[in-house]
Amino acid sequence: MVLHEGGVTLGQTLGETVGVIHVPNAPGAQVGYASASVDGRGYALVTSLTPYQLNNVDIDPVGMPDDVELQYSSRSVAPRAGAVVWLEYPTRKALPILIDSSMSNGDPLPFAATVIDVKTGAPIGAVGQGSRLLIRTEEERGVIRVEWGAKPGQQCLIDYSLPSGPEHARKSFLVLKHPCRPLTPSAAAPNLSLGQTAW
Repeated sequence: MVLHEGGVTLGQTLGETVGVIHVPNAPGAQVGYASASVDGRGYALVTSLTPYQLNNVDIDPVGMPDDVELQYSSRSVAPRAGAVVWLEYPTRKALPILIDSSMSNGDPLPFAATVIDVKTGAPIGAVGQGSRLLIRTEEERGVIRVEWGAKPGQQCLIDYSLPSGPEHARKSFLVLKHPCRPLTPSAAAPNLSLGQTAW
């Protein structure tokens, strides 16, 4: 048992040097080094670290909720003997969505094209096989830009809206179908990608 700033976390028999793992919003994730799982508050224990050596502590997302994404899955630490070390693994809570889309003329979107959140300008996914997009979003509705080049003809926009009701909260990927409409200069200019210029 270890008492820390987040409460009390239980584990197997503790060794001389231990680690407290914090993976927010990720109950059920597995800690590979210790064969332990993250509890309902986001904590787990590595009960025996090797002092004065580099210990790699990996988090296996199997068992995590589908709407939680690990920002880092591995940390390394070289503790002193007798230390209790804190290992933080940031997570992002966002709903995973699959969007089946195509160009306005019916052609599939280019494989591996980047998917950008128009509101934030941040990459949120990519185009996979079969013109299917895998994205993660925290918004109920929004607009995303698919781009495979800097020219207007190499970008398009998808408007999406999440369904309401129990389907939204289920533990699985939502599958939507939306076309990718041609990009206009007025739509692209406020949210330019890195290195892109307005026209």
